[in-house]
Amino acid sequence: MAQAVRAEVKRKVEEAGSWLKAGLPALRGLSAGAPWVKHVLRELSRPSFELA
Repeated sequence: MAQAVRAEVKRKVEEAGSWLKAGLPALRGLSAGAPWVKHVLRELSRPSFELA
């Protein structure tokens, strides 16, 4: 039972890690200079916390 729970937790952590590694091509692509990217998307994608 405990091994099944550990396997499930590991699977969920790996899924979360994949999600967190996602990128936003608009921040680096041809649209990077557009006002909606510079002033809206960039601010929305900025982390609102600091790592210690």
